[in-house]
Amino acid sequence: EVSEETGLADLGLLDGAPKPLQRRARELGAGTPRAFLKFAEGARVDWWALLLEGDGVFETARDVFECADIEPLLPQLPPESCLAPCFGHAWVVVERVGEIDGSVPLMGGLLRRVREATCALCLGGDPHN
Repeated sequence: EVSEETGLADLGLLDGAPKPLQRRARELGAGTPRAFLKFAEGARVDWWALLLEGDGVFETARDVFECADIEPLLPQLPPESCLAPCFGHAWVVVERVGEIDGSVPLMGGLLRRVREATCALCLGGDPHN
């Protein structure tokens, strides 16, 4: 069930999305995600993998407190990385996530979870590497 507002309008086109999210997704011209699945559970969070068709349709952050500006960190990300359309995020080629500079502050366990999500979506890769 889709209940959390993420800024990704495409989620409004998934089965079970609340009516307001569905309407907003259609208004913004979002596309239906190819896959959306829960692949792990933590003590305080569930982990979901989402496979988009294209870049996705993102709304802008509601305020500057939602997330930090990632643009200054872009040089420390793998070469093909670029700013995502949603403030505070970047697109990183999944096969190159392990190359992120160690000085970039990441949530603990994030790289392992990215590998697990890749495997859950059958995109290849070993979740234990």
